[in-house]
Amino acid sequence: MKRHIIFTETFTATHNWSECNILGKEYLRLEHRHRFHVKVKLKVNHNDRDLEFITEQERLKSFLDAYYEGFNLPDKSCEMIAEEIGKELWPLCVYSVEVWEDNENGAEIVWE
Repeated sequence: MKRHIIFTETFTATHNWSECNILGKEYLRLEHRHRFHVKVKLKVNHNDRDLEFITEQERLKSFLDAYYEGFNLPDKSCEMIAEEIGKELWPLCVYSVEVWEDNENGAEIVWE
């Protein structure tokens, strides 16, 4: 049996994909704004919650405010953001991190 806690948070930032060479999608090279939605899943060991999701959500919010909220994130993809969050905040217990643009399209990094 596997156990996880799950929590979410959002932040607003701009980014671009300067190397985009997809015909008809060249506009992605320009700086554009998104409301990013982050979903984190952490491994826990028992049903009495060895990690409190409210506490971990607060850690995530503080990190996002310090490093992402309101910033331009040039050439930073959802995959890159998800990997940074997992490695920086929960290197020993992260299961997965998802980052979505405007809650429509996104990416997931899973540590196995």
